[in-house]
Amino acid sequence: MEGIIAQRYAVSLFEVAKEEHIQDEILDNIKFLEGVFKENNDFFRLMNIPTVAKEEKIQLINNVFNGNINIYVLNFLKILAEKGRTNYFFEIASYFKKLYNKENNIKEVVAVTAIPLNENLKSKLINKLQEITGKRIIMQNEIDASILGGVVLKMEDDQFDGSVKGRLDKLKSVLSSQTA
Repeated sequence: MEGIIAQRYAVSLFEVAKEEHIQDEILDNIKFLEGVFKENNDFFRLMNIPTVAKEEKIQLINNVFNGNINIYVLNFLKILAEKGRTNYFFEIASYFKKLYNKENNIKEVVAVTAIPLNENLKSKLINKLQEITGKRIIMQNEIDASILGGVVLKMEDDQFDGSVKGRLDKLKSVLSSQTA
């Protein structure tokens, strides 16, 4: 049920953004708000306390964000507060980004490596993935020393494990099944 609620709100906001030709601006505003809410967790929690009057939440949204974000996003936040749905913000934001990426032929990829990718390797990996997927790739590099080497690629629901740890785990599995 929660997913359906978030999807409906995200689709509504995306349709307005598309109709007004401001998808990029709305996406930037959503990313901005995600950062604000993550950095100011107390503020976000306050927006979700049922005992705080809706009118107070709306006034707070107006005082904090008016002039800092697009009027459509400002009004959208006020609607979420009015309907008691601000707790869905991050899920709505995630679904909005999926809609945006689909519309713009973008695939977001997380490359997990033991050490940071240098720009040359990152560029080569992006180019290869664009060639394979036919989509524009936006890559984020996360560091996890436990993978030892290689790369783990996470693309939406897909994951490719080309890490040294992954290969060792497969080898261990093969060897243990042969000795059993």
